[in-house]
Amino acid sequence: MFTDVSLSHRLTKYYFTIFLRAVVAQWLRQTTISTGGQLRLIHPHPQHWSSSGCVLSPLLYSLYTYDCTATSSSTIIVKFADDTIVMGLISDNDERAYLEEIKHLENWCQENNLLLNVSKTKELIVDCSKKQERHYQPVRISGTTVKRVDSFRYLGVHISQDLSWSCHTNSLAKKARQRLYHLRRLRDFRLPSKVLRNFYTCTIESILTGNITV
Repeated sequence: MFTDVSLSHRLTKYYFTIFLRAVVAQWLRQTTISTGGQLRLIHPHPQHWSSSGCVLSPLLYSLYTYDCTATSSSTIIVKFADDTIVMGLISDNDERAYLEEIKHLENWCQENNLLLNVSKTKELIVDCSKKQERHYQPVRISGTTVKRVDSFRYLGVHISQDLSWSCHTNSLAKKARQRLYHLRRLRDFRLPSKVLRNFYTCTIESILTGNITV
């Protein structure tokens, strides 16, 4: 968490970095101060931006974290809106680059007045080798070991360690069945077909077709 002053000064520097006009930069700075922005880092939604009443939150957040990038060719930091993932390719059992990247992210957060929520941070290992007998070092952030999971939800998609769709489809089917019950109840009340179709489209079909273009 950070103060409004530190946030506004940091963002103002970025405004001029991208060559915004001085009057626009000053207006954005005043907007940031008046709305009282707050920022936290969690996972599977590691970076959570909360700025009440500020429609510019996504833009300000992107500017604030634009220099949070990977430092190694074998690691990637993926950022989408307020979700962030650190990915590392482990070759020849060498985990140094991956662990150093996480340490770098932790230091970056400290330097920029951000708070890592370790309790909501998760680690997923995808091991495609035939003999999955490797012992990976545990990830520690601020002295706390990060929980290792078999799957997690990222941008609406359940990703599992075996990269299968079973976990995702089962989750969608379960949610759709729950909504289908309500559709049956509405039908029992003899509501018009148009209302039933709208309910299906909004609450059931939207679940089944989510991320369909992926």
